[in-house]
Amino acid sequence: MTDKKTHNKIFKSISIFGSVQAIQMVCKIISVKITSVILGPSGVGLIGIIDNVINLITQGSSFGIQTIGTQLIAKDRTDKNNQKVLGFWMLICGFFAGIFCFAFSGFLSQITFDTNAYSLHFKALSVYFIFYSLINFAIILLKGLNEIKRLVQYQILSTILISAATIFCYVLWGINGIFPAFIANSLVAFLVYAVYLFKLDLRSVSIAKSEILSQGKYLFSKGSLLALNGVFGLICFFIIRKYLQENNPDYLGFYEAANLYLVAYFGIVFTSLANDYFPTLTHKVSQKEEINSFVNIQIQTTILITTPLVLIMYFGYDLIIPFLTSSNFLPVREILLFGLVSILCKTINYPLGYIVLAIDDTKSYFYQNIIGDILNVVLILILFHFFGLIGIGMAMFLQYFGFNFYLLYFVSKRKLFWPDSKSSKYLLISLLLAFVMIGSEFLFWNSEIILYITKGITMLIGVIYCIFELNKNNQFISAIKRKLKK
Repeated sequence: MTDKKTHNKIFKSISIFGSVQAIQMVCKIISVKITSVILGPSGVGLIGIIDNVINLITQGSSFGIQTIGTQLIAKDRTDKNNQKVLGFWMLICGFFAGIFCFAFSGFLSQITFDTNAYSLHFKALSVYFIFYSLINFAIILLKGLNEIKRLVQYQILSTILISAATIFCYVLWGINGIFPAFIANSLVAFLVYAVYLFKLDLRSVSIAKSEILSQGKYLFSKGSLLALNGVFGLICFFIIRKYLQENNPDYLGFYEAANLYLVAYFGIVFTSLANDYFPTLTHKVSQKEEINSFVNIQIQTTILITTPLVLIMYFGYDLIIPFLTSSNFLPVREILLFGLVSILCKTINYPLGYIVLAIDDTKSYFYQNIIGDILNVVLILILFHFFGLIGIGMAMFLQYFGFNFYLLYFVSKRKLFWPDSKSSKYLLISLLLAFVMIGSEFLFWNSEIILYITKGITMLIGVIYCIFELNKNNQFISAIKRKLKK
């Protein structure tokens, strides 16, 4: 495949999956806007720490079989036995998580709220894990069976219903609606995906106990290391969240809001990337094809799409933050000052991380994630102590920036990848534009007019340059003109 065709394929993939993510993002924006107005920064922070605990239980009880399960289904899409076995073990994991949440509800209440008063709430939350084990099973089947259109439909419908359920709970009960919102979200999402599961009619498939045990052993042995990665990362995030909450509950809310912008909104590009990039990369590696050109093109396209979004956020975050949340969240701009640059570093970090998975080196992937998680928690705690909210953003940038050098060393040592001149040029230009934005905040802080003129000119230069380069690589402007003529 030529570079031009590869550019077009990658850009098209990001466009298709990005449109779905965009619809989900709009629903999320509405939900987050109402939530932030009703609950305020401390309430948003509380949602984040409860969500952290839920994800910790889910990761710890899933043993990584969700990741391995997708590969298992994709290997033989006609094998109903594999589908039923996977569903059986995922349901067992869901029940295990629910029982753990019910049995240790007092402990979970204590570590989350420093009181046992919410143990009954965690007992009620047990059903959440059972519902979500079945939801995740349906999603794995849709991905593994390559039923992308159905997956898109279910994702959009479930997102709309979850947003509606969340808003209803917070409007009705305020901050006391947090636990009911989590339970309601799992219920409405389950009802959406249950339609698909009933259509599969896996109940009629009979499987031997020996097959259940042998496949279970395979799933848990392959996935346990990935699960341990997830658990360790969530523990690190929990430490960060508890530290910020103890300093000031509002700080935790600002941190959660910053993550929302950096992970949820900018994550559209990276989630869209993962849908096609990783399977294609895995195939190329298995066929022993040259991957250097493919990865470079992926990085180039991602940088050119992400850079304008980052520059627009730099220019308008004084308006964007109150619009998406409320004016109470304006201090989030201090985190975003350096945090936004971490997104540009992620355009290198994300594709290179997938190379490690594609070559099936799970041990190296495990150690790399451990290093990244430790760096994250140590840098945030130290830099927040000395620089406050700005320090959180600095920590995010330093972690991704430093980790990129480690990943480059790892893949180049194995002669799998090295950035070409175009990738290096794009990254340097995007970083230069971002640091002009940051520098102008410090140089012209006492002159709002000069600040916005400088930021506006920088934004226009960056957006025009990226559009020009994207069109040169993908000719998407010509494609849009052809569609309009039709």
